[in-house]
Amino acid sequence: MNKKILCILVALFLVWLCLFFPACGNGGDSGADATLHTDVTDSPDEEANIPAENLTPYLPEMDYGGYEFKVLTDRDSIVVDEENGEVVNDAKYRRNRTIEAKYNIVIKNVVYVGDIHSNEIYSYIRKSNAAGEYIYDIAFPNMRDAGKLAVENQLVNIKDIPYIDLTKKWWTPSAVEQLSFAGKLYFTPADIHTGGIERCNVTLFNKNIVEKHELENLYNLVDSGQWTLEKLFGMCKTVTLDLDGDGKIQGFNDQYGITTWLSHGVYGAYLLGANEYIVKKNADDYPELVMNNQRFYDVYEKIRELTQDHNFVANGNASWLGHEGFDKLFPADKVLFLMEVMECAQRFREMQTNFGIIPFPKYNEAQEGYYTYTAWSASLFSVPISNGELERTGIISEALAAESSKTVMPAYIDVALGSKYLRDDESRPMVDLVLNTRVYDLAYIYQWGDIGNVVNNALIGNKKDIVSIYEKTEEKVKTAIEKSIEKINELD
Repeated sequence: MNKKILCILVALFLVWLCLFFPACGNGGDSGADATLHTDVTDSPDEEANIPAENLTPYLPEMDYGGYEFKVLTDRDSIVVDEENGEVVNDAKYRRNRTIEAKYNIVIKNVVYVGDIHSNEIYSYIRKSNAAGEYIYDIAFPNMRDAGKLAVENQLVNIKDIPYIDLTKKWWTPSAVEQLSFAGKLYFTPADIHTGGIERCNVTLFNKNIVEKHELENLYNLVDSGQWTLEKLFGMCKTVTLDLDGDGKIQGFNDQYGITTWLSHGVYGAYLLGANEYIVKKNADDYPELVMNNQRFYDVYEKIRELTQDHNFVANGNASWLGHEGFDKLFPADKVLFLMEVMECAQRFREMQTNFGIIPFPKYNEAQEGYYTYTAWSASLFSVPISNGELERTGIISEALAAESSKTVMPAYIDVALGSKYLRDDESRPMVDLVLNTRVYDLAYIYQWGDIGNVVNNALIGNKKDIVSIYEKTEEKVKTAIEKSIEKINELD
């Protein structure tokens, strides 16, 4: 009898062990999948509602003996030298000191690249990998360079890095799903760096012009699902005026519907805002060319019609406008809409006139939701293959990202953007809408057959024959996609 009781107790103890230590059920794998996480939830939406104190990741206590954790980054510096009273700067400073103290490390910018559009980070990673030199623990290339680096086998599959939990909100799970390729992930937004959200395309609107022309409430239009390309078109026509009476609408003395850069980024924002992709992934996580459909062509034609009416579009590329003039029209109450990336709101901090922020418009009211294009210049987290300590990198990166989600991101979104740059309470929910609807078209990242530029150049050139343009490019694009698939499949 005693033996039976003993056997039962031993069995119960073993069950208890398996319940509390899940790794025993997967063959004792010591990789990322075997890592204990005490706060995993069923979905990112559920996780977003959990109190911040419950979002601390499970990570082992480690002492890295003063190790310099090296970051290759762009103008949004991860490292700041001291607190200066600016909320985002100070949040970064405190985040870094917290993680440095916890793991006995020093976080250091190895190279600080000043231009997000350059390919300097791409070059630095290629050179260090070729030399076999472990110079950078993590890097933040722009998406276009990250795409090239991935196909060239220059980056680590993030899913293979121990302790990084990509289901957590600080890794933006929706982006993880969209940016994976053949089940692998080589780059993704991380809360460590604000570049993943700053480069989202948004619509700023001038409230004085809205009130002066008695236009519909734009926030209500968004909330009711009626903010469409047709509404944008109609409002632009209403407010465009030849104020100086010279018989033409051009120059700083007239009033416009839109000011934007009629270049590649904004056209991607219009297309994705209308939920139309050039390339999209299939159920097997492989990219496919999908633009050859009637709805895409209808959306293309509506965008062409809208943006080519230069009577109400003040193009930043125009000789009379340029960079300096671009930033003057909006605060001078000379344009209703400014179509740009999120971070541009910072440039109008001293603007006297109130302005609001809303997403890019839908194609029509039948479209179910809004979608936000993230510009290819967004800086995303990646790890060079020359990194020789992936476990350490995973622990520190997870800790940095989790701490950033509690400190840096709230400082940027709620305080800097929400309180200092934006002018009304209604804009704050719109920022959430923008961030929660971020989408990515792999055509703009991997540049297969240069198809992104082909479509954008057709719009810039006011080309109506998009179908024939597609037909001339189709095979080239499909061949390029197939080559990338072959290369990705060959990678470990």
